[in-house]
Amino acid sequence: MLKRLGQILTYYDSEPTEVLQGLIWLIFAPIVLEAEFFPQLWYVAVFSVLIGFGTLYSVVYKSLETRKYYGILYSILAVLFVLIHFVSKDVTWTPMNFGWVVISISAISNVRRINQKIISRKDEQKKTDLDTMYRNELLSEIKEKQKENFDLRLENIKLKKLLESK
Repeated sequence: MLKRLGQILTYYDSEPTEVLQGLIWLIFAPIVLEAEFFPQLWYVAVFSVLIGFGTLYSVVYKSLETRKYYGILYSILAVLFVLIHFVSKDVTWTPMNFGWVVISISAISNVRRINQKIISRKDEQKKTDLDTMYRNELLSEIKEKQKENFDLRLENIKLKKLLESK
């Protein structure tokens, strides 16, 4: 079961997790920051909103490379939240603090998943390019053979006419 979960976390689609991460950083994280650290960390809440919106926007409209960039940003933000909640003396200890650990593990594994998707697409592109190269080579060979065949037939017709004329 653990092996299968590892495969799922590595190779399956990252979009649902990216959407969830975007919503966490757009809505949930700023609310938690304001509830626990107002007004000291207001700027982290602003970064969180920007990263959350950017993540959602990149999932919908942008390329895998942009999504990877935002994945790295929300992974850094997730690790920062873990540090804030476990190192800060101002925070009251709650089981919710471990939720940030889970969120950061999800964020980091999602970056890996996006990277695997980028590598997979590049491999597919290389395979497609190789197939195109072989196809073009075969087509040129076929044209060459057809030209040779046509020339031989033409020569055969000329020889036949020459024999008939004698």
